Amino acid sequence: MKKYLTFAASVFAVSIAMGAEPRQPAEPSAPASVPVSDSVLTLKKAFELASLRSERLDIQSERIEQSRARYRQTRGAALPDLRFNVEHRIQDKPPETNDGNSADRAQERTESKFTLRQPIFQGFKEFAALSSLRADERKQALLFQREAALLYLDVAAAFFDVIELETELTDLRLLMGLSKERIDDLLGRNRLGKSRTSEVVTAESQYANYRAREAGLVGDVAAARERLSFFIAEPLGLRPLVDNFPDPQQPPLLDDMVSRAKDRSDVAALREEIEARRNGLRVASASSWPSIWASGNYYLKRPEGFQEEIDWDALFELDVPLYRGGAGRALRQEARSLIRQAEKDYARLLRFTESDVRRSHAFLASSIEESRLLDDAVRRGRRAYELLVKEYRMGLANNLDVLQAMNTYQTIKRDHDLSRLQAKLDLIILRLAVEMSPDDLP
Repeated sequence: MKKYLTFAASVFAVSIAMGAEPRQPAEPSAPASVPVSDSVLTLKKAFELASLRSERLDIQSERIEQSRARYRQTRGAALPDLRFNVEHRIQDKPPETNDGNSADRAQERTESKFTLRQPIFQGFKEFAALSSLRADERKQALLFQREAALLYLDVAAAFFDVIELETELTDLRLLMGLSKERIDDLLGRNRLGKSRTSEVVTAESQYANYRAREAGLVGDVAAARERLSFFIAEPLGLRPLVDNFPDPQQPPLLDDMVSRAKDRSDVAALREEIEARRNGLRVASASSWPSIWASGNYYLKRPEGFQEEIDWDALFELDVPLYRGGAGRALRQEARSLIRQAEKDYARLLRFTESDVRRSHAFLASSIEESRLLDDAVRRGRRAYELLVKEYRMGLANNLDVLQAMNTYQTIKRDHDLSRLQAKLDLIILRLAVEMSPDDLP
């Protein structure tokens, strides 16, 4: 699946490191209505296992929780701050004076009180900060959705990698069966003097080459199965895989797919990022506004000797920033720059996503057409091989013609099987590129 690997690297920037071991795949994929037992693994079941055990999704879930915690922290800063304070002071013994009633000259004194502090006006920056954090929480939730889509893509790629390699292995073993039949036929004809020994040796050499290819494919399948095991977080072993995803007959409408691109979760997440940055500008602007605070104390105990016997006091503060060396202006410039950056990121991703959809749609259309044409080629290749076998037995064709026809037929059959699988994977890529509903996914 070289086409997929190139596509996935550039479009999704998802590392797809995979490998496997075989099952004996059936020639056409099983129909979607075939009942599936718990002992087999479908693509849907593989994704369910992967999503339950994916650290990627867990990490993104933690980011959502962190965003919620930051919101609660900021909201708490806008609410009243109530504290209970006890202060016990010990100081050096003062020199002898006539003013023995002075409280601040006592060696020890204790004061306890409740203190309430409440911001009244800060340029509305707390509301802007809360709006910004809400936008960030929505962004993280959308990125969680995107991570789930990318995880599905990884699992689908690993799943179809196993299916592809096992299908190729099955096709090779069918070819080995035909080759063995040719060797037996040639040995019999050689004993009757109807074929040359060199023909037998040629067929045996070809069979030995097939066995070497089989050994390599067995290793590739084992590695691919291990790769899929990594995603589902449990040993796969020889557990059979069932491809119950139907062959796509035609690609969906391109205009419909492109129109869905702007609603993809990572694109929507950047819209939330722009909203968060705009609220960040409001926060930066509020730093140049006056702030008003109110605070009050209710005393439970005061130091002995205080002449004023009071239970409470209140304080109102007005803080007007006059000059901070241009720091406020710099904050606003940075906030505006972050808005422009987020807008550029959004425009680029939207354009890139639409291009992804068009490209994956072209891949799918090509795979479907290739599979359709190869379907007819497989029938013709099989017919040509059978005719040449008959003509060889009649002395109208030589052994090399038969071997070449056999190889041609199996090459076409392998290409047809792989093109069918590629069309399925291309359809999954297209659907994930626009994040269609999970009900629309296999």
